[in-house]
Amino acid sequence: MKQMNRYAYKDFIIEVTDEPTYSAGSSDNTFNYSKQYFGEGGQEYPVSKHGIKIIQDNQSLNSCIVIASGGATGIHKHSTLLNDDQLLVCCCDTIFCLSLPELDLKWKTQSDQATCFKIIKHHDD
Repeated sequence: MKQMNRYAYKDFIIEVTDEPTYSAGSSDNTFNYSKQYFGEGGQEYPVSKHGIKIIQDNQSLNSCIVIASGGATGIHKHSTLLNDDQLLVCCCDTIFCLSLPELDLKWKTQSDQATCFKIIKHHDD
């Protein structure tokens, strides 16, 4: 079974899953994400891939996948953070910030030279 983080957001459900077998542009993927975002080197050397779905009434309304290279990451309790109207996702050495519910990329930053293991809220930051 895939690792997953699940959040209630307004009248939506947000699911973040590890997608180790996903291949950008392949017709063999089990799910086709509507948007793809890459960290530095992610297109050439994809190491970790994390899919995000916005679900309402058991229907997928929006989706994206973040792909990065560096040290491999998975999905666990602190690998994602829901913060107001944005979702932050650790993927390899990069943190991706996505707007909700649109899943547009607001920003991304290489936050470690190898791997981002977790992201946590500190007071109001």
